[in-house]
Amino acid sequence: MDRPEQTWLVLSHAFNMDGRAASHTITDKITHLRALGVRPIVLSAITGARDTEVEHHQLLPASPVGLRFDLRHVLKRRLSSRWAYNAVLGGATLLMLPFYALEKVFVRLETQWSWFLPAYLRGAKIIRERHPALVYSTGGANSAHWAGYLLAKRFGLPWIAEVHDPMVVEGAGKSRMASRFARWLEGRICARADVAIWFTDEALARAKEAAGGRDVRIGGGPATIRQYLRERLIDELQLTISPALLGAGELLLAGIDLRALGYECVKHMGGARAAAHVVLRKGA
Repeated sequence: MDRPEQTWLVLSHAFNMDGRAASHTITDKITHLRALGVRPIVLSAITGARDTEVEHHQLLPASPVGLRFDLRHVLKRRLSSRWAYNAVLGGATLLMLPFYALEKVFVRLETQWSWFLPAYLRGAKIIRERHPALVYSTGGANSAHWAGYLLAKRFGLPWIAEVHDPMVVEGAGKSRMASRFARWLEGRICARADVAIWFTDEALARAKEAAGGRDVRIGGGPATIRQYLRERLIDELQLTISPALLGAGELLLAGIDLRALGYECVKHMGGARAAAHVVLRKGA
């Protein structure tokens, strides 16, 4: 029996940026989400290509530092001449220079911090008009999670937060303001997100500490999942298997003896379009 279609509001600063892990993580999921009856509405920066398959809103950041960052990527994609690139970027930087300098001195956050504001405003408008089932923030830029937190809190929606890298890294050269903000936002994710997904060992360790005994979810590609399975760090694995013709890919469970590691299948359900949903759980 087909599931009813749901609308998800997806916040991803780096959506459709070739070569960015933060982009591939979500863009690779879109096909599978749609096969499961999810209609994504994506909010992103202007740095990637506009998507033609899903509803995609590209938003400018609210600050000159963020605007210059995004402009660099757009110009690299559209201008083949190095001279033209330098001329346009230099002219734009001169126009923004007083405000750019003030932001650099007084706002010591990550470059993309101000993208949260247009994402929040456009997201609030979409929620009022389209009534999505949940908010899904993903990627390396903390601004997506900041907007996700504010939207979930204001509208009472379920929130999935997918964190790629450790948000707080001691001795990483971040300013005190950036570190304090990242620590605060990490705490909001652990306290408020209905599902929090962490990709790296260090991110997982910090997530466990911040979660205080609550469930911690892990996301990533096949290599990441195989690594956690071999170390028996995954208590429960939820798989959605959907038939598709692929030219190449990675085998998720190649070389892993799940039974020997103590895993067993505890649930198996049929889904839409011949998909199967399987739950594997680690024994005591």
